Amino acid sequence: MGAAQARDGAGAAAQEVRPDAADPDPARRAGGLLGSITSASGRDWAAAGTNLRYAATHQFGRDAIPARPFLALWPEERGEIEADAANWLLRGI
Repeated sequence: MGAAQARDGAGAAAQEVRPDAADPDPARRAGGLLGSITSASGRDWAAAGTNLRYAATHQFGRDAIPARPFLALWPEERGEIEADAANWLLRGI
């Protein structure tokens, strides 16, 4: 999946997610769900999500529809997030 760094109005780095035509998953390839994800953050909080009606069905499943989570922390991202959090905490000491 391709990505580009952007800056929001507060100067914080934001991740822009773009669909990848080579992705084998048609939901990710189309980009509608991924393109709807927004994020916001403050000094001590962060949030990400989407307001698309069908997003919850994709994330959690429903009735006979299996879950196909799209908001997740992958193992390779966890280390980077933990390092960023540790750096932030160390700045306060």
